[in-house]
Amino acid sequence: MIIADADIYLLEWGFEISSITPLIHLWHGKEDRNISWKYSQQLAEVMPQVTTHWLENDGTTHCQSLTPSAS
Repeated sequence: MIIADADIYLLEWGFEISSITPLIHLWHGKEDRNISWKYSQQLAEVMPQVTTHWLENDGTTHCQSLTPSAS
């Protein structure tokens, strides 16, 4: 599972991250030893609509959530 997570984060995604327009929520534990929370911070810096949730004492959480826009 850890290798699969790293592959998803580190491989080319095939599109510009900055083109993602819906609201995105990023949760990431600051104690995560597999994928640094700073990587999620870098993603958040280029996405136009992001809410970040940094979990100070968590070393196991790194996930994203897409929030559909209201119709």
